[in-house]
Amino acid sequence: MLLGPIFQVELVAAARQGRQYLVRVIYALIILFVLWVSYSSMSQMQRISGGDAPSISEVAQMATTFFVAFSWVQLLGIIAIAPAMAVGTIATERERRTIEYLFATDLSNFEIVVGKTFARLLIVGQLVLVSLPILFIFRLLGGIPANLLAGSFISAASTALFLTALSVCVSVWSPRSRDAVMRVYRLLAVLLIVPGILSAMLLMVQVQLQQRSAVIEGLQAGLTFVLSLNPVVVLGQSMRSVFAAGVAFDFEPVLKMAAWQVGFSVALIALATHAVRRVHLRDAGRGDAKQQRKLERRRGMETFRWRPELSENGMLWKEAFAPSAKTKLGVLGSFANAIIVVIALGLTAYFFICAKFEILDFNPEAYYIFMAMTTGLLGTGLLLTLAGRSAGLVTLEKERDCWISLLSTPLTGAEIMRAKLLGNLYSARWGFALLMVVWALAATFDVRFLLMLPLLALSFTLAALFVSQVGLHYSLVSSTSLRAMGYTLATVFFVGGGYLFCCCSVAAVGAHNGMDDEAAAIGMAPCIPYLLVAPVIYFMEDMNLRGESEFAVAYIAGIIFYAFANLLLASDLAHSFDRRAGRTVERSEAALGGLA
Repeated sequence: MLLGPIFQVELVAAARQGRQYLVRVIYALIILFVLWVSYSSMSQMQRISGGDAPSISEVAQMATTFFVAFSWVQLLGIIAIAPAMAVGTIATERERRTIEYLFATDLSNFEIVVGKTFARLLIVGQLVLVSLPILFIFRLLGGIPANLLAGSFISAASTALFLTALSVCVSVWSPRSRDAVMRVYRLLAVLLIVPGILSAMLLMVQVQLQQRSAVIEGLQAGLTFVLSLNPVVVLGQSMRSVFAAGVAFDFEPVLKMAAWQVGFSVALIALATHAVRRVHLRDAGRGDAKQQRKLERRRGMETFRWRPELSENGMLWKEAFAPSAKTKLGVLGSFANAIIVVIALGLTAYFFICAKFEILDFNPEAYYIFMAMTTGLLGTGLLLTLAGRSAGLVTLEKERDCWISLLSTPLTGAEIMRAKLLGNLYSARWGFALLMVVWALAATFDVRFLLMLPLLALSFTLAALFVSQVGLHYSLVSSTSLRAMGYTLATVFFVGGGYLFCCCSVAAVGAHNGMDDEAAAIGMAPCIPYLLVAPVIYFMEDMNLRGESEFAVAYIAGIIFYAFANLLLASDLAHSFDRRAGRTVERSEAALGGLA
């Protein structure tokens, strides 16, 4: 076989995983739901207009509308799922120490890396192929134009290849699967979100200065190139004239992006093939002298790092301060973190100074808008990081063979879970401090904003408790970190706002029937990004909630919902820990009593 035996083994192993079928079923249901919403919307509009039957042009317009929505669902699904499918390929082998058995065989680096890469790519491709039978339905409506179909699938295929190759490459340098997931999604955040923000800021500065700058133009050219590789931006550019000019589709951005993505994918696969063996052997063969130097450097940093003495609550100290409990981001993850922090602080200083001294026609309201956007983006990203980290707190103990030792201690389940929960929250201290800086600067414009700080802190704390406890629940019942992280992120994404993709579509259809605005507003209650920015929105309305009372009720309902959910999750974690962990407390206590 050209790709080697690893390719066949990976396909057989993946076919036996029930969650692969579950993901495909959910994806197909989402596509069918989009189809139903498109058809229902057209039927409602037809009844309102008083027509008896839709015309051929209206049916074709409906088919085009559906396919545009389908293309976005397909692309966003690939961006979310492809890294998760591929990021554990090498990291899991390293974590389980099974990669050394692969190195002991006659398999070459090419067969190991390329076999795993294309096996995972084929799994992602199977997910995309699920939608083909649904697309055949539209042959009844005259079909979908070939240029739209080709452009959408070319974009999806090249994006899937690039994300899979990138994830495998990151996996090669990651000693643990949990670390690999954190690294690749941080890197994706930098590649997909940060260039767009910087490009908009540079364009705004250049317009305000009303003069050409070689430095700004050079930076803008570099950001434009990065944006030309962003599948979300490219798909939007290619389809922006679909409705304005019938079915016009701009192929040039898609073909350019696909060519660059394929080239980068080949380079990433070649880099992973070259490094997979030497990276692992280098890390495994570090001698005592190198470890001693590393320990000395760490001791030197203790002067600048606060760490309390080990007290009676040793479990909490371990989760908060022990090196083994920390996520190892590596050079790539640390670089991505540094970029996010520098950009956040730089933009905060820029908007604050411009609004404070009314530079470039900025005013305090501009800073409040920026603060709301920053709170939503940084807060949501930080919460997703907390969710992923908490999902590996118990499975990491299992994978390192120290879970049984922990269960053998006299610590109760409530003490273990409480320590892991507080340690996970403590890991977000610097991100929360960054948000506090952004919030506190707003009080310099209006001292009344200090009243909003407790509400902002309460919203973030309740959401952080919720996502952390959801992660602990899945980590307790899962056998691997990747599985726990997948379930956790999917649950947090849906409960925390993903449900709006379905509700908004239903609301769009129900709007023609006079759906109550208050009911629609209450539907925002569980949305975590909304809860994070709601106090800022209310303050921008000068504390006047008349006419917006339904949104105030939604915010209060959301706070009550997450407070109640946290109480239920905490109680369940404390009382069901022993059963889920397999620890028979009653029998052990009886045995200890008999010995006494």
